[in-house]
Amino acid sequence: MRILALEFSSSRRSAALVEDGRVLCRAGEDLQRVKGPVSLMTDVLGQAGLDTQAVEGVAVGLGPGSYTGIRVAIALAQGLELGLGARLLGVSSVESLVWRAWLEGSHGDLAVLIDAQRGELYAARYHVTQLGVEPRQPLALCSRAQVQRWVEEGAILLGPDLDEIELPVRPLYPEAGMIGVLAAGSADFVPGQELTPIYLRQPQFVKAPIPRAIPLLNRPSATDDAHQPGNAPAKHPAADNPEPS
Repeated sequence: MRILALEFSSSRRSAALVEDGRVLCRAGEDLQRVKGPVSLMTDVLGQAGLDTQAVEGVAVGLGPGSYTGIRVAIALAQGLELGLGARLLGVSSVESLVWRAWLEGSHGDLAVLIDAQRGELYAARYHVTQLGVEPRQPLALCSRAQVQRWVEEGAILLGPDLDEIELPVRPLYPEAGMIGVLAAGSADFVPGQELTPIYLRQPQFVKAPIPRAIPLLNRPSATDDAHQPGNAPAKHPAADNPEPS
């Protein structure tokens, strides 16, 4: 299957074309070189000499991360599903990061971190060997103090866009090529409406109060009254009894 992979969950957005588990070409951007999501898609297809009609599946990195970026990638995928009948898959961006670390030769106790704002981190912990990746702690919201304890236990931290936190984090960004490779080994296709960002916090909604009716705004104006049947404008008394000249 020819898969277009989109990874927009961090400040370094990327797209890749993957066929039968092999990355054919990539396109990326960063804060200094912004191409835009549609340009990334067309660039990567152009490198392969193909157009969107050649896309059979779309894989999207679901984060967690930039909620807006992930929603943009999902919207593109949904458009390709509607327009071309492409099949859709969602892949955890955190899972793609740990497998990318494995591919680059990182072994041991690894913790993948994503900034969750509000002084918290999305974090998952793995034991990584030459043979593969073994989950140790599933993705959860964690405090910095908890992650600091992992460091004291010997964990290696990695993740994107974490320059400002006071932890020894190795910069590593999710990349569309790995999203596509992981998707190629999966058959967990979903309809577009079920493709949603990974978000661990419970949604909090504040119900808006019922709008108050303002009677004055609903009353017809004098002009409107004049044009209603049976509502002829009142005459001045002098109109029927003019003064003698």
